[in-house]
Order: sequence, then structure tokens, then C-alpha cells
Amino acid sequence: ELAELGELGEHSEHAKQVKQVRDDLKAHEAEITARIGKLARLVRNRSDTRPVECELQAHHDKGEALTVRTDTGEIIARRALTASERQLPLVRDDPRPPQADAAAIDAGEPPPPGSYDGEGGLE
Repeated sequence: ELAELGELGEHSEHAKQVKQVRDDLKAHEAEITARIGKLARLVRNRSDTRPVECELQAHHDKGEALTVRTDTGEIIARRALTASERQLPLVRDDPRPPQADAAAIDAGEPPPPGSYDGEGGLE
């Protein structure tokens, strides 16, 4: 009886291992299937969508806001500045005149502290 009990224990352990391997293979198969689907969409659409870092640039002299890719400098979107974006701060940490902000932004320089941050507020 002890030998039979030991043998049954080994079979039970072996069955657990087989089940674990089967579950691992199913998970791996699901990953491969998902990858195949993604690659098939890429081939079919001939394009890939990826997140790209962009920044909003306020051009006060032109009255417009530009969304620009930071990696290529390409202009993605152009729109009119909102009323709140057109407002320059009354109190500034920087002694330069407010027009200097627009010139600095147009030149690609970051705005000084206390100026428009490109997202509706002050830096």
C-alpha cells in the first residue's frame, strides 16, 4: 500500500507539472497570436501609431498656438490662441518686457519663469 501511495503521489505531481506546462504553452500561444495580429495590421495599414512627444508653442505676435513635434520640429496642429492664452501676466519674475516672451518662443527658446507655460497657466 505504501508503494502504491508513493506511486500515486508521483503521478499526481507529474500531472500538476504537465498542467503547468500546458498552461504556460497556452499563454505563450496567446502572446504569439496577439503579436501576429499586430504585425498583420501594420502590414495591412502600412503605418504604425506611436506616441510622440509634442509641445505647445504660443506665438503671440501671430495670435496662434502651434503643436510641434519635439523630435522633428514638424508642426502637427495650428490654431488661434484662446482668450486666456492671449493674456500676458501682469506680474513678472523676469525684468524683460512681455514682448520678449513672444520673440523668445518664436526663436525656439524656452519662456522665462513667470511667463505662459503653453498649457493655460504660468510657469
